[in-house]
Amino acid sequence: MGNTRKMIYIGIDPGITGAIAINDDKIEVHPMPTIAISKTKRDYNIHKIVKIFIDIKKDLLIYPLSTFSTFIPPKIFVVIEEGGVMPKEGRVSSYKTGRGLGIIEGIVSALQLPFVKVKPCTWKREMLKDCAGDDPKGKAILQAERLFPEVSLYRTDKCKKPDHNYADALLLMEYGRRISGGENEKNKRK
Repeated sequence: MGNTRKMIYIGIDPGITGAIAINDDKIEVHPMPTIAISKTKRDYNIHKIVKIFIDIKKDLLIYPLSTFSTFIPPKIFVVIEEGGVMPKEGRVSSYKTGRGLGIIEGIVSALQLPFVKVKPCTWKREMLKDCAGDDPKGKAILQAERLFPEVSLYRTDKCKKPDHNYADALLLMEYGRRISGGENEKNKRK
């Protein structure tokens, strides 16, 4: 009866409207924490982003120990989407994209969580290969609904359409599971 190391997978779409998906016994998706800085503008709520990751690390420290088994702490693997500058994107938009990536990368690094950055074309090539169509957002939503039917892709109860940022975060999380050797690991879903 050997103990195996539990894995926690995290996928992050670091945009201001992005999301954070976590697979830790159950799958959760959090909208990227932001705060209103004017009537029309939002900024990253860095304290709340940090809290999400600290809560995960804190949970690792309070796992019950048993005298009948050897405790093996869980391992975390984070995948962050590394978006680049789009051809018709403005300077402000490009700055915000890079700033979001830097904030997330800084938080994850400071908490000493192992991570990889992956370009959208890389993870989408793998995760969307079975989906027909030309709309990458629609394909991401379709594939996330196929792989995670129990997870809501709606940002709120009032939303009428699924959020492609939630789908991207879930697919990044699943991509991380696959590339980290968790392909044969059973996905725990509750």
